[in-house]
Amino acid sequence: MTLPPITRPSTKPTGGGGEVVVEGVVVAGVEASCVLLETGADNYLLLGADPQIAVPGRRITVRGKVEPGMATFCMQGTPLAVSEAKPAQ
Repeated sequence: MTLPPITRPSTKPTGGGGEVVVEGVVVAGVEASCVLLETGADNYLLLGADPQIAVPGRRITVRGKVEPGMATFCMQGTPLAVSEAKPAQ
């Protein structure tokens, strides 16, 4: 499955059907094993992202569903349940 093209820089979620596509830089969270995506406008807590793709310092594109009411132990960013992640082009 491939992601649809996005206009860069992407700072806001785009998409339909409950899914969003966002691009940004991965950063380490304050809690161990927590990674966030900084988009410039928002910070998303990446839930279920491949750890070989979601490496701090890497720019990636992520598809997933924003889950603002989800409780997490990371306590940072808006939870984003990742269905696909890949290095940004």
